[in-house]
Amino acid sequence: MVLPRGCSGVGLYLPARELRVEWAPGVPVASDQDKPVVGKEVMAREDGMNAHTDGRTSGAAQRPLSPLQIKKLIPLARQAFEHLIETGALGDAAEFDAWRHAQCLQTVERGGFREARNEDYLPLTAHFLRLLGRDSEADTALARYEVEPRTWAWSKLQEAFESAADVLPQAKAYAAGYLRNKRSISLEDASDKDLWSCVYLVTRRAEQLRKKGVAT
Repeated sequence: MVLPRGCSGVGLYLPARELRVEWAPGVPVASDQDKPVVGKEVMAREDGMNAHTDGRTSGAAQRPLSPLQIKKLIPLARQAFEHLIETGALGDAAEFDAWRHAQCLQTVERGGFREARNEDYLPLTAHFLRLLGRDSEADTALARYEVEPRTWAWSKLQEAFESAADVLPQAKAYAAGYLRNKRSISLEDASDKDLWSCVYLVTRRAEQLRKKGVAT
């Protein structure tokens, strides 16, 4: 099922003194001093955490297109080019490489596929599909583009849960409690930025517990 990106509810800011965190049964706590990790300490570090998570999400998006992505785009672009030639939309003198570079610049403001980034792949795919008259496939590509950042963040959060299992078996409940109390949303309704915050939170908490020698 396709969900719109950023489908979280309106966030609710709670000052540190009003924040209350529900600790799930079975979550290991080394001492009472550890509890502020989800409250006062996290809020004191909020700006740094947001910078960290923003960097993680933009990092994947800003990587150059992979050879496989380029390999898929070039024949799709050529099909669109030849289709436009056949239908008379382009003159016979048109040159493919110059045309596709112009299309890339027009669609994602990049000079060519080798200058394009990971975030440009689906918009470029949709553009060439649209030129071929394959509107349904183009719409599907754009829908994927809208939800891809959240899908990536959700996948990384699942990896963080698994990685933390040795010291934080209730990692999912731990992250859910943070979102419920800090932002008044559930994991299912969290945006990609919210999910990256949870990745950071769970990973840091697990590291702290390992240093203290806490294990299940």
